[in-house]
Amino acid sequence: MLFRKNVLWLALLSLLLTSHDYWFSAEKFILKKGDTLTLHLLVGDDLNAEEERVVQRYKTINYALHTAAGAENLLPAMQDSTLPILHKQLNFNGLGLISMERNFSRITLVDSMFHRYLIHEYQIDAMDTREKPGRKHARERERYARSLKVLVQVGQPNSADRTFARRLGHRIEIIPGQNPYLMKPGNLLEAQLLFEGKPMLKKVIMALHKEPDGKFTELITYTDEQGFARFKLPYRGAWVLRTTHLRPCQNCPDADWESFWTAFSFAIP
Repeated sequence: MLFRKNVLWLALLSLLLTSHDYWFSAEKFILKKGDTLTLHLLVGDDLNAEEERVVQRYKTINYALHTAAGAENLLPAMQDSTLPILHKQLNFNGLGLISMERNFSRITLVDSMFHRYLIHEYQIDAMDTREKPGRKHARERERYARSLKVLVQVGQPNSADRTFARRLGHRIEIIPGQNPYLMKPGNLLEAQLLFEGKPMLKKVIMALHKEPDGKFTELITYTDEQGFARFKLPYRGAWVLRTTHLRPCQNCPDADWESFWTAFSFAIP
């Protein structure tokens, strides 16, 4: 029985370590006015969806639809356990930016698992900090929060519509420099990474893409001195930009570390 419990615990830790990304996936990224947007909140790794999340109001700090005309709070109309997370008719033309901030969740990982996690997420600063006297523990307690966005196009693209670049004041957020729906495969996309409103330097950002046949593409780059990362996105279809920032948790009685995860979904026509 003890051996069986250990096997189950190791399997759970492995699942937690590999199924860690959240991202928005739209059934259609390009719509016509009057179409219904169906949006899924997925959990997995390498864009392999292993689970779909329902609406969790107690976990949701804010949830909104942003257009050139302004912002609509989506929370009042949402019921707990709603699946998919959004099914809404879009009665506008232009870009629609759907955003969500989720509150802290908590996890405890044993030393070896936490170390693998730091390597997987390119958390070099955290690895260096952890080597300092008194920082490393047999079990590391972490609290983590998420910031999610997805950009869709309704009707024909308009070069004057800057909704894609809107700053929402999330703790951590990615701001594209170009409208993806005016791009072609192979064009350069710039994206600025902000944390607490300031550019993040020398941080890894990943661009993820998955073809219908399952072929997975992961592009990795570092932000520059102004917090910009640059990608040449070679394929049409859905892309996700994502990154993580981990730091020691100051004055946190229930956590040694805190992390902030962000993912921005969109499509190249």
